[in-house]
Amino acid sequence: MIRRVGEPERVTSPTGRMCTWRVPLADSLSRAWRHGFLDRACELGLFFDSRIRIEGAVVFFDLEQSSLQVGLERIDECIREENKACGYEAEEIAAWKRRVALRHFEKATGFYVLAVKEKR
Repeated sequence: MIRRVGEPERVTSPTGRMCTWRVPLADSLSRAWRHGFLDRACELGLFFDSRIRIEGAVVFFDLEQSSLQVGLERIDECIREENKACGYEAEEIAAWKRRVALRHFEKATGFYVLAVKEKR
């Protein structure tokens, strides 16, 4: 599931009142996810096409320091909504249910299953 990791990092010094910020994301991003995320971010009105972009698994955006917290909340909202739209939330819930079922099996039987990373 895609999520924001770490704290925002200021990339550029303020030019006027604007700064460029960098926020890393966990996981690799599909082209569809990127486009959906950027569309949602621009619809909110806080960001415009040139003020938010994605490079690799990092979101870059331009905002005033005083608006940073609001911007991060909006970015988190867009991430949640796009995860739902792409089905990542359902995958995460299914993986959690498998982990819980496995723990119950191990506890009931005394057998422990070697963890294997799931393919996506």
